[in-house]
Amino acid sequence: MKKINFYFKHKLKTGIFGLSAVFFLYLLYLSIPSLYDTGRVQKALYNNLVEEFGLNLSLSSDITYRILPKPHFHIKDSKIFRDKNKDLEEIGEIKDVRLFISQKNFFNKENINIKEMVLSRGNFFFNRENYDYIIDLLKKDFSTKKISIKKSKLFFNDKSKTIIFIYTIDNLNFFKNEKENKQELKTKGQIFKIPVKLNWEKNLTN
Repeated sequence: MKKINFYFKHKLKTGIFGLSAVFFLYLLYLSIPSLYDTGRVQKALYNNLVEEFGLNLSLSSDITYRILPKPHFHIKDSKIFRDKNKDLEEIGEIKDVRLFISQKNFFNKENINIKEMVLSRGNFFFNRENYDYIIDLLKKDFSTKKISIKKSKLFFNDKSKTIIFIYTIDNLNFFKNEKENKQELKTKGQIFKIPVKLNWEKNLTN
């Protein structure tokens, strides 16, 4: 009986030690991106945003890597630009950008794969001359990777730059639903303090 108890306790300690070692190694693996060069990360993320999302998002050098709630890069004070006759027009200022990344291969620092993007505390500026940016966005194929906009505001101005209305965005998500082969955009917010909820879909089959 004593031998059985000793054997059980030995196996239990070995199992606990093994699990602890695996968990520790996993945390070390997740910490690898914190060792990346900031300049390389900034360039790799920008290229990924252009290729995957078609988004000209100018990222600041204020980049922090965080493990929780899942591995991501947190970037402060970024800007969105629209190409206008070979010139760049600023259409958005984002206080907080969170780019959640794939955990497949952190040893390859040149290949950072963005899985999801969350933009928070942003201001977007549109008028009659550049609102076609939104129309073109809806016409294009969305990425299968979700883009979320939270706690932001969309300003629409007239020709004299007077604000016509402000749309307060509580939450906005858009992505391509591969299973149902359609594009989805869902948003919830306020216009003139009136609650607005919109679900938009584009069936890609027909």
